[in-house]
Amino acid sequence: MFVRARVPLLLALALAVLLIHAVVPSVDAKKRRITDDDPLIDPDETDEERKAWGIPTYEERMEKKRKQGGGLDINKLQKMSRKNPSDMAFAAITGSELCFVRLRPDASRSKEDVDRMASMWSGALRSGANTDTIYVLDADNVILSVDGAEQAIETKNYLFTFDEVYEFEIKGQKVRRPEDTVPHDQLEGVREAREAREAKDKAEMERLKKLAMERGEKVAGDGDAAKPKKKAKKKKTKKPEPTGEL
Repeated sequence: MFVRARVPLLLALALAVLLIHAVVPSVDAKKRRITDDDPLIDPDETDEERKAWGIPTYEERMEKKRKQGGGLDINKLQKMSRKNPSDMAFAAITGSELCFVRLRPDASRSKEDVDRMASMWSGALRSGANTDTIYVLDADNVILSVDGAEQAIETKNYLFTFDEVYEFEIKGQKVRRPEDTVPHDQLEGVREAREAREAKDKAEMERLKKLAMERGEKVAGDGDAAKPKKKAKKKKTKKPEPTGEL
C-alpha cells in the first residue's frame, strides 16, 4: 500500500522537474558572445571594457588575421572588386602600408576640425579590426596605416562615405570617386585655400608679435631688439682727500 502511494508522488516530482527545464532556459544556452563586427560595439570603449564583454582587442584581431596569411583572401578580394574593378590594384598589398588621405579644399577648415574628424575615424576603424593609427598633417592631408589588401579596401570604402574625403593614395596608386576625375593637386582652390590659411596664420603671428613688443616681452627671432633697455649705472666720483693745508 505504501509502495503504491509513492509511485504517483515520484511521477509528479519527475514531471515538475521536466516542466521547470522546459520553461526556464539554460543560462549557458542563452549566453551570447559579442563578435568584433557587432553593430552595437562602442568604438570609444577601452580594451579592458571590450575584454569584459568577450570582444577581442584590436591587437588580438590583427594577430588572428596575420596567422591566417596576412589578411589576403583572393576569393574575397575578387568578390569585393566586382563592385569596383579598380580594387584589384590593391592585391599587391600584403603587409603594412601608409595611406595618404586628401580632403576637398575648404579655406574655412582648420587642423583642429580635421583632428576631431580623424578621432571619429580611428574609433570606427578600430572597432572593425582595421587601422587605428591616424596622423593629421594639416587641414588637407591625413596619413594612416593599413595591413593588407582587404583592410586597405575596407578603409578606403569607409573613408569615401565622407564628402570631405577626395583622394585616397597607397603605394603610388591614387583612388577617387568615379565622378572626381581631377587629381587633388590640380583642383581649383587647393593652392588658394592653402595660401589663405598661411596668410591667416602669418597675420595672427604678427598680431601676437606686436602685442608682445608692446608689453616689453622678448619675441623669438628678434634677437636683442626686443630686450628691455637697462638703466645706465651712474659712475661714482671719489671725493678729494684733504691735503692738510689751510
